[in-house]
Amino acid sequence: MPRAGLGYQQLREINPLLIYTQLSGLGYDGPYAGRGGFDLIAQGMGGIMHVTGEADGPPTSVGSAGLRSRHRHVGRCRASWPRCMRRQRTGKGRLVECSLLETAIGFSSWTSAQWLVRP
Repeated sequence: MPRAGLGYQQLREINPLLIYTQLSGLGYDGPYAGRGGFDLIAQGMGGIMHVTGEADGPPTSVGSAGLRSRHRHVGRCRASWPRCMRRQRTGKGRLVECSLLETAIGFSSWTSAQWLVRP
């Protein structure tokens, strides 16, 4: 989007109240930032495939269409919620970043917690 003149930094100059949502496969920083990613890679790396399928079978993908969209929507709502968010207090918008990998890790957090506390 920045190459097309539609990046957050460019659009923020036009509208400082802008809430801009940016999506990626594996995140915008960290060791995998430059790599492309798609759903099955994120599910495997995030551990979400571990809890699906047959007990003695291989990992199975989950039907996660819309997971990233849901996280993006939640992030956008949090960024613009008028009573207690930065936009209301400062008059400035916000960049909301979301990745498939973060979404997969978020959805596997309950299972991960159960594994860590098992006897």
